[in-house]
Formats: sequence, structure tokens, C-alpha cells
Amino acid sequence: MGRFLPGFEEKDIIRGEEFVRLFSFILFLEKGNNDYDKGVWKEYEKFLCEKRRRWFEEKGKKLVNDGSLEDLYRVFKEYFGLDEKNHVILERTERKIVIESRNPCPVLYACMRLNLDTREICKKIYEKPTTYLLKLVNPRARFYRDYSRIRPYYYCCVEIIELPESSSEEKEEDSEK
Repeated sequence: MGRFLPGFEEKDIIRGEEFVRLFSFILFLEKGNNDYDKGVWKEYEKFLCEKRRRWFEEKGKKLVNDGSLEDLYRVFKEYFGLDEKNHVILERTERKIVIESRNPCPVLYACMRLNLDTREICKKIYEKPTTYLLKLVNPRARFYRDYSRIRPYYYCCVEIIELPESSSEEKEEDSEK
């Protein structure tokens, strides 16, 4: 498996196997149902939000100065353990940072092992908790991925952190998606 996932070390594979067991158990409880919008999958999403809230209270608050885009990026980077070798900033504007992530992701690993679609799992289970984390830094924060550029279908995952000027700008952009 490691040869198909460049950058994955033994510790990353061990963590990936933990996610394989977790996802397998959820699939068992759901009797193979992949409806990620309800049931155990939805409860897992809620758990992830709570986990991120606890992390923010314990560690993330110290990283925040003024709720700026830089603060959002700093919290995101720290929470997901990103460093220069596993992510690149593709674009940075006053209101948006576009990130190319190549980190050894346990969700990617588990999805590949269980033949689950990362586009579904990451969108329906992991996007909301990440948005929730960033909204603890600034309530206007937005997080989303470019699902046409996500592993294993693309060489990296493209993730976007935005800080709209106002809530009307945020609603306008949401309606375009």
C-alpha cells in the first residue's frame, strides 16, 4: 500500500489502519449503507466537530491573534500537522488561501483500502468539522475542497480557506456552488 501512497511512513500506515477499522465498524453498524447524511456517519461527523472544539480550546486559541486569514491558516496547519514537505500554497490573496495538500492522510488510506470514494467521505464527513474549527477562529471563515482535484483521483488535495468580507458575500458565493 505504501508504494501507492508516496510519503506514507510506517506510522502513517498504522494510523490509516485505525481508520480502516473505524470505517469498517461504521459500515457494519450501518449494514453497508453509505448514506453519509444520517445515522452513525452523521454521529461521527458530530464527534469530529466536538473533537476539533476541544483541540481548539486546549491548543488552538493560543495560535489566534485577530481572527485574520493568517490565523485561520495557522490553526489549519497546526491541527492537520502540515509542514513545507507535505503542502504548498498555490494561491494567496487578501481573502483566500488555496493549498495543495500531499500529507499522509489516514482518511485517504482507509478509503482506498475499503473502496470508498474520498469525494463523498471528505465532503460529507470531514468538510463540516474543518469549517467548524475555522469558524471558532472567525465566524466568517469558509473551508472547502476542489473535488475535481482530490486524491486518489488527482496527485494532491486542493483545499481552500476563505475569509469573506461580509456575510452577504459568503451567501452569494454559496449560491454559486
